[in-house]
Amino acid sequence: MNATTIYLHRIKIYKIVSITLTVLVILLAIEFRPLSLPYVEFGEGEILQLLWQLFLAALFVERAIEVFMSAWREKEKEIHRNELKSAKEAAENASEPERMQITETVRIKEKEYGNYNAETRVLALMSALGIGIIISALGLRMFEQLVDPVAYEALGNTQRSLFIGIDTLVTGALLGGGSEGIHKMLSPILGFFDTIYERQKKSKS
Repeated sequence: MNATTIYLHRIKIYKIVSITLTVLVILLAIEFRPLSLPYVEFGEGEILQLLWQLFLAALFVERAIEVFMSAWREKEKEIHRNELKSAKEAAENASEPERMQITETVRIKEKEYGNYNAETRVLALMSALGIGIIISALGLRMFEQLVDPVAYEALGNTQRSLFIGIDTLVTGALLGGGSEGIHKMLSPILGFFDTIYERQKKSKS
């Protein structure tokens, strides 16, 4: 099975899972008829405060993961880096008959080093996601702060549990994705408020 076949197979699985989950959610919504949740009235300050909270939490998670990964993976990464460096130096100094074999060694070392870095990134992402979900489960959730508290308290136990579960998962994923993603959310909002402020300033002048 080549890479293209594997890719197409994965896409097919993703489509099936997505369609199945969509249909399941629709059927559950029809069956249980969950109450609609109105948004709470909030202004510029409340939006920015929420996003800054998430931004700071994501920064803390990022830094903790960096320290954790450095302590856990840096030594082996240095070994791979030195082996690759030595192989490249050997290839530069090798005679013509030896160069082909040493070039193959360099290719293998580059692949090993690349695979190790890719594995480290996956481990860092999964660790950040886990920590983000734990932080969210402990109370730092996004959607809960956006809905009307009176309507939220009126929810049944099942709907509230589902809401908290999805809120925990989405907020945890947002925190695990790092501060850059939240910063991308902040930038257009800040730009929007700046545009409104400039328009109001011009209308008064």
